[in-house]
Amino acid sequence: MYFVYKTIISLLYKTKTNHMKEIRELRKKKGISQEKLASISGVTTVTVNRAENSGKVRQSTYLKLINTLNTLHDVVSMPVNNNV
Repeated sequence: MYFVYKTIISLLYKTKTNHMKEIRELRKKKGISQEKLASISGVTTVTVNRAENSGKVRQSTYLKLINTLNTLHDVVSMPVNNNV
């Protein structure tokens, strides 16, 4: 039983670490600041900083940040129609 508990704790820690790296790497790849990501996502800058540095964020906040980052690519790469 102890082994199962340790394995679960280990997986949770790795997941947090992966989330931290994922958020930071995506944000930097998109070339936006923590402040801009916070503003677009509807969370505070402190929350974005916490997500990147400790991984201690709610699942709903993590999903907001990731969805925003994934959507940014689509918005930025959309062609502009100047004929309107």
